[in-house]
Amino acid sequence: MSTSPGLWKAWLLAARPQTLFVSICPVLIAIVLSFRLASIDWFGSVCCLMIALLLQLAANFSNDYFDAKHGVDTPQRVGPKRATAEGWISASSMKRGFILCLLAAFLLGLIIILKAGWLFAILGVAAILSAILYTGGPFPYGYFGLGDVFAFFFFGPVAVCGTYYVNALVWSDYVFILSVAPGLLATAILAVNNLRDCDEDTLHNKRTLAVLLGKRFVKFEYAVCVWVAALIPLYLYFHHGLYPFTVLTIIVTFLAKKPLRMMWDSDDADLNEALVRTAKLLVSFSILFTVGVLAN
Repeated sequence: MSTSPGLWKAWLLAARPQTLFVSICPVLIAIVLSFRLASIDWFGSVCCLMIALLLQLAANFSNDYFDAKHGVDTPQRVGPKRATAEGWISASSMKRGFILCLLAAFLLGLIIILKAGWLFAILGVAAILSAILYTGGPFPYGYFGLGDVFAFFFFGPVAVCGTYYVNALVWSDYVFILSVAPGLLATAILAVNNLRDCDEDTLHNKRTLAVLLGKRFVKFEYAVCVWVAALIPLYLYFHHGLYPFTVLTIIVTFLAKKPLRMMWDSDDADLNEALVRTAKLLVSFSILFTVGVLAN
């Protein structure tokens, strides 16, 4: 155990604030699209944003709890220290933390169900289970190479299309195609995390894609995710003629040069910086896309 940073700071570190943009950005993209393409329900949009944040917090807290329980977070960890493993927060307190987040998300979800229909009850249950089962339960899917699939699905199509539907109450193929972009960038963030922790995960039988398919595969996965995500708005403009200024997202490919180089040249703690830079790619994409939509 290391010296505690203090209770409040320990909870802040456990929340992993640098990851919260992964849940915020897709929802904001959907809100902007709702504003331009259909009607906007500000109360419903805020509920969607709060649910996304609460589920992300629940996932972070449960990951902190279950990884410590499974003995994955050790003193040799390359990434940031984890609150439960370090003894800063007790396991029982961390467990209560993610349960409270899930309960709050559930209560807000009832509002969404009343507005948008019972399909959101199914999505809500799936989202809650995915937050817990990433590293917990009898089959922690993050330990079996499925984390990337779930990250793409929930931070892409579910977050974007779900929020858009809450506002517009109609399905949009355009929005669905666009939702692939934040999903891919969320997957890229997880790819950096998996590459950084690959050696330690191998020792503890945590079979991420980096462990199962090798570090080289994850480096290619990262490059494909970033490049395809940045180019999706260009595809939508040239094939559907919508929002020409959204092609500004091509700038993301230039911003990605540094983290791409770090992914290929380093397998150590330098990847912590690559992780932060990749999160900034998602934020940059969201800002550029939003500016492109509102500029038309």
